[in-house]
Amino acid sequence: MNHVTSMGGFFSLPTLFALLSGVVVGGGLALLIVAVRGLPPKPEREKARAGQRAAELARFASRRGSLAIGVGLAVLLLTR
Repeated sequence: MNHVTSMGGFFSLPTLFALLSGVVVGGGLALLIVAVRGLPPKPEREKARAGQRAAELARFASRRGSLAIGVGLAVLLLTR
């Protein structure tokens, strides 16, 4: 096991870059296929529910987001 850890782990840096490149290219191809082929249309009732969920999420994120920004700024000022 010493031999493996002395080399920097199980993968060398070029191997990790190659793996990451494969993931990025594969994800890009998947998005391209979905963009060209498209997805089946949603029923009208489901569209309305999705719009309601999105509006609720936006309200929740705006309240929580403003609180998080305020707390973050307070922590920043207190720790400087």
